[in-house]
Amino acid sequence: MQKTIFHCLALLSAIFAIAAEKNSCVWECSRFTQGQVNLKGGAKIADCKLILNGKTAYAEIPDSNKIQLTKSGMTLSITVRLKDQGIKDGKDDAHDMFFCKEKTFIFGRNCRGYYVNFHDGEKWCADLKGGALPAVGEWIHAAAVFEYVNDRAQGDVGFRVRIYENGEQVCSKKFLWAKPVSRDLPIKLGNGFGGGPWTLHGEIGEAAIFDRALNPSEINALFQKSKYTAKVPKGFTIIQPALAGRFAELKKKCCHPAAVWIVNALERSASNGYPQEKIGQILNQYEKLAPIRDIGELQKEFNRLQNGMYLYANPEMAVLIHRGKGKGIHPLAGLYSMKTGKEIFGERTLSWKIRGRNGKNSFEVCSYSPSVDWECHPDGASRWKIRWKSSGALKFNAESCLTFSGGRVESDLKIDGISGLLTEVNYPQYAFARLGDGEDIMVYPYMLGAAVKNPTRESFYKGQWARYPSSRATMQFGAYYDHKTGIYFGYEDGLARSKDYEVKGLRGNLHAGWTSPIAYGAEDRTNSFAMSGKAVLELYRGGWYEAGCIYRRFLEREARWWIRQLPRKDTPEWFRNNTLTILAVMGTEHSVEQHRDLSAYLKVYFEHPLILHWYAWDDFKRGGWPHFIPYPHTLRLNKQIRSAGIQTIPYIDDRLWKIKDGPNDTDRQYQSHGLKYAVRNQDNGINTEKYSTKGEFTVMCPAARGWQDVLVHLTGRLAGYGFSGAYHDQVAAGAPIYCFNAEHGHRLNDSSLWLEQGYWPIFEQIHRKLKKTYPDFCHTTEENAEPYLKCFDGFLIWRTNYQSMIPLFISIYSGRVQFHGLAYNGETPGDRQSFFCKAARQTVYSEQLGSFVLNELSYPDERRLFIKKAVHIRSVMLPYFNTGRMLAPIRYARPPKDLTALWGGAQPEKITRPAIESSAWLLPDGSAAYIFANSSPEHESAELAESREFWICREGAAQPLKVRDPRIRMKPRSFEIRLDGSEKEAMRIQKTMQRFSSFDYGKSAGMSIRYIPQKISAARSDLITVNDSAGIMGCALTKDRHHAGYIQNDALIFFDVVDFGPTGTDKMAVNVGVSPDLAGGIIEVLVTDANGKETIVGKITLTPTGGFNDYQDQFFNLNRTLRGKQKIHFHFIGNAICNFRGWKFF
Repeated sequence: MQKTIFHCLALLSAIFAIAAEKNSCVWECSRFTQGQVNLKGGAKIADCKLILNGKTAYAEIPDSNKIQLTKSGMTLSITVRLKDQGIKDGKDDAHDMFFCKEKTFIFGRNCRGYYVNFHDGEKWCADLKGGALPAVGEWIHAAAVFEYVNDRAQGDVGFRVRIYENGEQVCSKKFLWAKPVSRDLPIKLGNGFGGGPWTLHGEIGEAAIFDRALNPSEINALFQKSKYTAKVPKGFTIIQPALAGRFAELKKKCCHPAAVWIVNALERSASNGYPQEKIGQILNQYEKLAPIRDIGELQKEFNRLQNGMYLYANPEMAVLIHRGKGKGIHPLAGLYSMKTGKEIFGERTLSWKIRGRNGKNSFEVCSYSPSVDWECHPDGASRWKIRWKSSGALKFNAESCLTFSGGRVESDLKIDGISGLLTEVNYPQYAFARLGDGEDIMVYPYMLGAAVKNPTRESFYKGQWARYPSSRATMQFGAYYDHKTGIYFGYEDGLARSKDYEVKGLRGNLHAGWTSPIAYGAEDRTNSFAMSGKAVLELYRGGWYEAGCIYRRFLEREARWWIRQLPRKDTPEWFRNNTLTILAVMGTEHSVEQHRDLSAYLKVYFEHPLILHWYAWDDFKRGGWPHFIPYPHTLRLNKQIRSAGIQTIPYIDDRLWKIKDGPNDTDRQYQSHGLKYAVRNQDNGINTEKYSTKGEFTVMCPAARGWQDVLVHLTGRLAGYGFSGAYHDQVAAGAPIYCFNAEHGHRLNDSSLWLEQGYWPIFEQIHRKLKKTYPDFCHTTEENAEPYLKCFDGFLIWRTNYQSMIPLFISIYSGRVQFHGLAYNGETPGDRQSFFCKAARQTVYSEQLGSFVLNELSYPDERRLFIKKAVHIRSVMLPYFNTGRMLAPIRYARPPKDLTALWGGAQPEKITRPAIESSAWLLPDGSAAYIFANSSPEHESAELAESREFWICREGAAQPLKVRDPRIRMKPRSFEIRLDGSEKEAMRIQKTMQRFSSFDYGKSAGMSIRYIPQKISAARSDLITVNDSAGIMGCALTKDRHHAGYIQNDALIFFDVVDFGPTGTDKMAVNVGVSPDLAGGIIEVLVTDANGKETIVGKITLTPTGGFNDYQDQFFNLNRTLRGKQKIHFHFIGNAICNFRGWKFF
């Protein structure tokens, strides 16, 4: 008898076409034939399958020695039918090896589940076991995915390994700092660890290896296209043919789209496990309603005829609910958008999953598990109460209230009466149907926000899993929209308790869900769960900005961290109004003096104060974190810097304790104190992070009283030292870790630990202690997880240089916290254009400018001028940024052209953004300002969608113009502001912009810093070495002053007066070592006259010498003859372009 697969699997038709990229498949066998593998030990091929006897038989993949697990990732895919199901370790029937490269990587079955591991050359270091025991005699598709993770700034480097069965992930684990070894060995099928019990007994139908980590959609596509496996995913049911036929016929008869929607919803209910005999009874009555053409009449008649269902409708949506008793699908059977005439849900609607322990046994139960039944009844006009009861091996009760209003659905969840210990609850879980009207986009709460295109099929930028609150999940909502409609989905928890957020494309659906840890006492044998906050769905019209407005309504009502009053009075005024920050790595006395002198000049040049964000102020060799012992010169020079009107904010870390925290990597207090305060995992292990230049650190538990005391005391010390504030690294970036150390005074696995018992009371103590004595002391932290808002005055968003970035977070929280610290080059450089792109973006998005490294502003050129203009734009717009509100993105009839540049930072990336950046801002008095910043070196234009009368303020103009002109025409690297407000306000803005025409590049660093004159006596052809230099900037001399290295872009090396004699010279050489990989950098030679004017007299493009330590003379001609005494300095263009020993003239 022919079986018809349930309705939701029709959605798979789009997925069948999605296969892994062909060029990433390094080996594949979809039909085993002679010669495709090398048969060993009695292995056979029969009926296109590999047959293995579980004793000696296995196969080798030809030419597989070269296939290795690298940072590119790997996926191992296999379709297999096993003949053993033993569970006693070491026995032949308990182990089946799928893939093995000896002492490199393995994937197979180990007793009760799947097993993956890889070797680092010394040991097996990625032990992952999970999933259920594969069924004997049943074909399954299994996959192991190895994904390289590289978030070096957070110490998060290694591999995340996932195991899938029949297209569904069954387990996952991250292995930090694990480095897989490569070996010149073949890959085996069906044999590992040299044989013994690790031989496969069964058949392999298909197998493949990919040299990258496939995403969930691609894994599911492999499962779906297998000719061996059943295609019904876990948790779904086949619809019987007779019922499927009734669905098909009834859809043809329905006269209203909503009537067809009801049939589709019932079909989904049947496929989700709702009793099909009940569905048949519902259809008996529903067939009478097919001719109805009005939804109001449809609702009335449906509810009159049906006892087991209810249809709720309002102008925004219609909701179909199962009432009475049932099982399988959630009683919320469907949700229909009145605007689009379509269902928003896909293969499921709403669901939950719980995990825990019952004695020694682990359990997992879903809302659609066969052992779970429910009752659903109305509890008011638009409120329903649902009760679940589990009668299986694990007994419990669950309850949820479901409410409807407008286009909004709210729900909660409680679980009690558990015959065991609950450890986590996955709720809500949504499965949204793909929005098919044009481009579909998902809003993801990564850092400032990310807009992800085609999310049902593509991997998302920066991954699909995150723990809130952290930089990877800064807020508790997402959205999914196209040009017709949007779906907002949030976990609106005013206490911001820790939880995991996962969103992925699977089977043509967008799956989104939150998972909460459940607390319990060390001696507890049972516990309960009550959801903090509520799960929310809301239909809306718009994009990312409008979704943010929905979330903001929740924040204003319920969020414990929301700041109500603007301007924010508890933030020091100087910090609210700051315009610019310099990232200052000042470890030596000389570097501090350089920063002191140049920043004093830049303060005068920019006409505004600035901040030195001070790294390396402490002597790390004397004491590692959290001791932070200042260098002898630090406090003395800090006083000089502060007296010049420069603010200083030093670096500390509020999350980590260095394992070897004493002088020269000895123990100081880690063993006696640090270990006591450390986060403990369930197995009592600790969590470590490694940083190549600093060592290994342990993550501390913020609820441990001793650690709280350390942080309060440390911050007090900084204020007493005379700094302007403190930068508390990692707090709003690092993810919470659930702690299992009862000695800290908290319950185990507690979601309230990180904030309510941890960082919130820590900073309440800090503020209470410091405010009276140091009222202008400010606090900033890394990145921007929202619930830390009330702890900090600033969020240092240094890594927000990613392609899909949207200013979602800024649109919600502008004025309530200062955004600062974007990395311009940082660890890896970008191209020159990216400097202007970043400055333009920062200006229009209300960010403080920078952080710049000193040499980026040391050279007098157009970069410095552009920043000066941006500083003044920010200053004049401060009322909008600090008391106003960001409006929706400006709409264009003809948008600005795109501009692509390589943005430097933690991880360089080519980023495309509009050449003209723009934003709109609203003051409380109704004035609206529209800011435009052209980062391009060319004239740029655009045209607004709306033709309105504005005051237009342009650079250099004496008066603002009030005109109706939608055309935007901008000069290269310029700014424009349009105002919908008063003439007085327009004049205030124009007064500032009029001055731009008088701005110049300023003077060079050589005129701004003090350097030590060195007498130079050199004849022609003599090498004048860096030992003769008078000063350096943006590079470092070796201890023996042999050469200058670590050269940054715009580095400078100054020499004092050199006498070229009366005949002079027009030829020079530089003695350099140049790596072949970094050749092409430029060195300019400049002379400075008595008035301080600098002139370029020559330059050379460097060619490779063989390496940094292979020094050669590289010759070039000057553009004029140098005679007599001249002050010389060298300007380096490019990062790490050479090691520089010195120079000669001829």
